[in-house]
Amino acid sequence: MDLAFALIAAHRAAEVALCEVVDTQGEAEVKYGIRSDEAWEARDRSGAICGELNAIAWKLANTPTTTLAGIAAVLRFANEVEDAGGDWPDTDTTGAEGWHYQHRATMAAALEAIARQEVQS
Repeated sequence: MDLAFALIAAHRAAEVALCEVVDTQGEAEVKYGIRSDEAWEARDRSGAICGELNAIAWKLANTPTTTLAGIAAVLRFANEVEDAGGDWPDTDTTGAEGWHYQHRATMAAALEAIARQEVQS
C-alpha cells in the first residue's frame, strides 16, 4: 500500500485530536481559570499535538508516493487542508526550506520514478 494514504489518515486523526484538545482547553479556562493546572495541561497537550501534526506534514511533503493514486490523493489533500483554512509548516518560507517547495519536489520525483517503472515494464 502507498504510504501516502496512511499519512493522510494520520494527519486527519491528529487534526481531530487537536480540535478536541482545544475545546477541552477552552472549557478548562472557563471552568477553572486561564492559569489553572487543567488549562495548562490542555495547553501542553495542544502543543504536543501541533508538533505531531507538523511532523506528519513534513513526512507527507518528503515521502515519495508509489502510485499515481497516491500522488493525486496527496495533492488533493494539500488543497483540502488549505481550502478549510489550514496551513502547512513553513508555508511562508520561499525556496527549498518551505513545505510547498519540498512537497512539489517529492511529488515530481515520485512521478518520475513511476514513469521509469512503466518504461521498464
